[in-house]
Amino acid sequence: MVTLLEVRALTHEYDGGLRALDAVDLDLSAGEVVCVLGPNGSGKSTLLRALSGVLTATGGTIALEGRPVSGLGSRERARAIASVPQVLQALPDSDVAGFVLGGRYPYLGWWGKARDGDREAVRRALREADAEEWEHRRLGELSGGQCQRVLVARALAQEARLLLFDEPTAALDPEHQVLLFELFARLVHERTAESSEAGGRGALIATHELALAGRFADRILLLDGGRVVASGAPRDVLREDVLKPVYGPHLHYGSGPAEEGTEARPLIVPWPRPKVRSSTARGS
Repeated sequence: MVTLLEVRALTHEYDGGLRALDAVDLDLSAGEVVCVLGPNGSGKSTLLRALSGVLTATGGTIALEGRPVSGLGSRERARAIASVPQVLQALPDSDVAGFVLGGRYPYLGWWGKARDGDREAVRRALREADAEEWEHRRLGELSGGQCQRVLVARALAQEARLLLFDEPTAALDPEHQVLLFELFARLVHERTAESSEAGGRGALIATHELALAGRFADRILLLDGGRVVASGAPRDVLREDVLKPVYGPHLHYGSGPAEEGTEARPLIVPWPRPKVRSSTARGS
């Protein structure tokens, strides 16, 4: 597979000496969904912000298809990497199609005028994100799950091969969480299968949803205190001996239902520890 992203020894310190990332290594190939896990403050969002260009890391390197990101202009970088936030802080006064067209900014000329190819890219992006039916609706009329799909469509309109998602299901109910992860997997796996190897997509998803990561991730990167503490297939990372030092004792470890022709995947859910009754309470 073609390697889309190579991160080596990525380090970032905020003012005051807080080290949010500490020598993080990461590889992501076309056709892969990689979930970044870790407790609050582990460095997940900082990692995605560094990859998207929102902040400049204080150390290490980031390369896209072998090219250092530091040498890319803003438009060239936007054509390669699309970032999807958790939510929009404020919804613009726009219809869905106009908002998604904003994802075409790396391709628009100096006057910012959309061409036929840009409008076709918007229609294609809405179709891929299952958001076509809302094309003419105002953003303020949409539900949280619908808005999230429109954010995905805007990223797809960039035609970037690397998709970054920062806790995309944080405000969604369980059903829409599953539907959104199914969409991510389809966008990556089907696009790569249908395209030549050079045209595949990859996705990096920072999430707290251990169960969804276990079901949909091809690989998992586990962060704690800004460091990589584990990296590999879900069955190798989502284990009690790996997760307990990071998340503590309040997790239940099991397996999800096996799908035809595949092994059962790990199913990790929060669960309170059993209470131990005192000897006095037992009457002994």
